[in-house]
Amino acid sequence: MGDRFQVKQVATKVILLILMMSSGLVGGVVQAHTRAQAVALDLLEARPHIDRHGQVADLPLARALAYFDRYESNFKNKTYMAVIDFTLNSLKPRFFLVNIRTGAVEDFAVAHGKGSDPAHSNNAKRFSNRVGSNATSVGFYRTAETYWGTHGTSLRLDGLSSTNSNARSRALVVHTAKYVGVNSAPGRSNGCFALSPRATERVIRKLGAGALIYAYGGSGRGDR
Repeated sequence: MGDRFQVKQVATKVILLILMMSSGLVGGVVQAHTRAQAVALDLLEARPHIDRHGQVADLPLARALAYFDRYESNFKNKTYMAVIDFTLNSLKPRFFLVNIRTGAVEDFAVAHGKGSDPAHSNNAKRFSNRVGSNATSVGFYRTAETYWGTHGTSLRLDGLSSTNSNARSRALVVHTAKYVGVNSAPGRSNGCFALSPRATERVIRKLGAGALIYAYGGSGRGDR
């Protein structure tokens, strides 16, 4: 079994046991969260080669894998997918490029939308599917065509969830931005997944058209 579970497996199961024992006191929300975490752990245990070093949080990774398994025929790219964890501060790498076959993970800084962080706190605090919100939209995406635009080579996205169904009309894409670097917090986009120039080239080349991207905003944040 990989490094990911040698430490995390026991700790997670202990936490789950405590939650299960106390679920009668705290109600259905904890019960649902407990079940979700248990399913996530089971799914990742079945694929110990994925993210051996635990770079990606269990729940968003497991959700992405479960979605890919269920709808695999809808994705041309069977080798790479991406998980974006917007619960993390933008100072941290939070765009995770996952090789489904080898389990290797590359991580990159990524900007969130201005509408998700009006105070520029480096934390995405709200998400929206509304046109004109300039906010990040969470949920499942399928990558589409590559094109040359204002920001150079960019990758269009189709929203597959009710929370990002306006991705096309909002022109939400993967693109490069000079305000996303390695030595400071990224600036804010208008809702697009903006990456550094180096990261954009690598990500677009590996994802191409027909890959899964899962943008996670936190459990219970309307991103399922």
